[in-house]
Amino acid sequence: MHKIKIIVDGIELSKNEINEKQNFRKVLKEYQKNKPVIFKTVLFYGIIGLSSLLFFVLF
Repeated sequence: MHKIKIIVDGIELSKNEINEKQNFRKVLKEYQKNKPVIFKTVLFYGIIGLSSLLFFVLF
């Protein structure tokens, strides 16, 4: 089992350092650039729904 190192008195960042790292437009662009995962698309649910319906009707 590992020992967990907890830093109690860390270095406090200034407001300028915090504001430099807060680039929400970049995060939003990266989020919008990524394509959705296959199971989150409407086409996937349509195919799964149709196949399940056919399965229950045929068997």
